[in-house]
Amino acid sequence: MVFKYTITGWGWAQLDIEINKFKPNPHYRDKLSFGSSLKDLLKQIISILNYDDSIPIDYVSNNKKSNSIDWTIHDEATEVNFIFGVNGDKANLKVIQKTSYSPYKEECVFTGEINFMEFIKEVIRSCEDILSKYGIIGFYANTLSGTEFPMAYYLLLKNYFDKKLDKIKTLNGKLLSDENDESDIFFTKFDQELRILEKGGRII
Repeated sequence: MVFKYTITGWGWAQLDIEINKFKPNPHYRDKLSFGSSLKDLLKQIISILNYDDSIPIDYVSNNKKSNSIDWTIHDEATEVNFIFGVNGDKANLKVIQKTSYSPYKEECVFTGEINFMEFIKEVIRSCEDILSKYGIIGFYANTLSGTEFPMAYYLLLKNYFDKKLDKIKTLNGKLLSDENDESDIFFTKFDQELRILEKGGRII
């Protein structure tokens, strides 16, 4: 599965998709000056996940848990709507393509089941690639709309995915309880960065 969102130049992003035999050609484009579609996607994904009540409601779409994602990107001529119905580690995805100018046309170009965890991994990888290439300042400059990189949402999502892959912490083969202070040494880099953000500090 490929679901790769990349910045391609001032004011533009590109979405590459490959799911089974579905591979749009040409690539979908997203005009970044229309808004922060990447932030919207991360926020909606977080709303799906099994976070507890310690996550501030500002980081959850509509301040409540959901089981669906409705995400839209568009350039000046085409709007593409991605609708995910999520059930655990699986999701039913519909991709609806609409033309913005006359003659108007709306078509469902893909429908099928995907691995939701694989999708999340692809989104995280896209964020990492953007940060690696542009950094926070470069992302801000290339959106042309004063849109900042959604760092907090990215860290929350990355932290969730890391913990899902490895929930059990060990020390020399011995299990540690959450109450054991020594377990702090097993916090990932992203856990530490989250703590810095929560305390109002800056990541240098």
